[in-house]
Amino acid sequence: MRVLPDIVFIILDTQRVDRMSCYGYGKETTPHLDKFSVGATLYTRAIAPAQWTVPAHASMFTGLYPSQHGLRQMTSVLSGATLTLAERLSHAGYYTAGFSHNPLIGTIKNGLQRGFNQFTNYSYPGTGLLSVRMGQLNTSASSMKKLRHFVRFMLAESLGFSQQTSLSNISSITLPLWQKVIAILQKDKPANVARSLTAVSELLVNRKSVEPNQPIFAFINLMGTHVPYAPPLGAIKRFLPDTTSQSAASQLLQKANNWQVDVRNWLKMELSENEYKTGLNGVYNAEVYEQDAQIGRFFASLRTSGAFDNTLVIITADHGDHLGEKQRLNHAFGVYKQLTHVPLIIRDPSDTFRQGNMVNSLVSTRRIFHTLLTAVGAATREESELTLASGKEREPVFTEGYPLDWAIKRLEQYRPVLGKSAECTQPARAIYTDSFKLIRVGEQHFLYDIAQDTDEVHDLSQKFPERTVQMQVQLDKFIQQNGLNIPEIGQQEVEDEIVLQQLRMLGYIE
Repeated sequence: MRVLPDIVFIILDTQRVDRMSCYGYGKETTPHLDKFSVGATLYTRAIAPAQWTVPAHASMFTGLYPSQHGLRQMTSVLSGATLTLAERLSHAGYYTAGFSHNPLIGTIKNGLQRGFNQFTNYSYPGTGLLSVRMGQLNTSASSMKKLRHFVRFMLAESLGFSQQTSLSNISSITLPLWQKVIAILQKDKPANVARSLTAVSELLVNRKSVEPNQPIFAFINLMGTHVPYAPPLGAIKRFLPDTTSQSAASQLLQKANNWQVDVRNWLKMELSENEYKTGLNGVYNAEVYEQDAQIGRFFASLRTSGAFDNTLVIITADHGDHLGEKQRLNHAFGVYKQLTHVPLIIRDPSDTFRQGNMVNSLVSTRRIFHTLLTAVGAATREESELTLASGKEREPVFTEGYPLDWAIKRLEQYRPVLGKSAECTQPARAIYTDSFKLIRVGEQHFLYDIAQDTDEVHDLSQKFPERTVQMQVQLDKFIQQNGLNIPEIGQQEVEDEIVLQQLRMLGYIE
């Protein structure tokens, strides 16, 4: 009988590939992942299929591009006809467990939590407690449901979320207190990362609730490099000049958070380079370093227990982040390299993905879906052809960037001209060849020589019009052949105010 490996699938939310020392960054930010990559296959040109959390995760969970699976906004819901990676692995006999620090994965009911035997969310106290819209329960509801509904309603009133009774008058006192409690708990990012990784380690070692000889699939979303930033001040000072004081590091941390969560900085930001560059880079690097330390301790515990020996590990990012390049912050708009070029490292106990191997060809991270199903013998023939073990892409690498609706509305309010521009309101799409990348935003096209101009600074669309047209035709053909214009499949509304509060803190909504 074939012994199936345990699987650990780690997504480093908002992790830039160019800030990792295992990818050549000049500062030692990822010493533990550096060591891990020596015994794994490292992909140097992995491309995310989308530029923000929901569509990128959905693509890795389904193997589809955003226009195919339909999860392009926070209100999108995955069709029941599309089986997720967890559902497929569950059908193949796996015990499936999810551990997420992002409320968009596992808390919001968009379908991405389907197929997991257990799913644990971290860092979001009060999730599921309050609702903005308190509809009437069905008269046939149980007494316990009616009681829970009443308690939720009264709490919502006291915090001013419902405002249907005079109890809402005390919200000016209760709401700030509640928000401070959430903010304090949210700042404990390193401890929460440690708790989640410890829980995964315990599951893989102790195998509680797992049947004898049943393999485990553990999905982990870590938000160590996502705002709000909260690395230890000592880690920040490590990446700043030696003369930086503790208080100066603390001030830079506060400024970095303020810069990143202000949507007005997300396109054509008005900050000067001197204002943000040193501080923002130092804080971000500190986040990378602290998260790497947590992952190092996690791997050490698995090695000590022996669980590491039969574990297939995939580490990637859902997307990157702008840190001032092209006068941009955050990841709401566009498909430039800073958002779509992501890390991808695969450690395979069967050595199908060879130790110490480096793959320099372009690949899409949507193929993680096909790769894992193939590794456990659960892929169809067509799916197995798309495993990353097969080598290069069989089709052009493609990515999509869908702007967040709420960010568009807020930019229209604060910066009307910019808010109505194509780069703000229109989806961005890109197609790659080995040497060139074509980006389409509305009716505009931008061509970059990614072999020479790795940071995508110089637009060559006017200099090389024939190549630009050639790639436009290639892009149109790819869109038509793959049905990439289908509408969103379903909608759901986020009602829980505590979830909304966390999404605001993460910069997802206004």
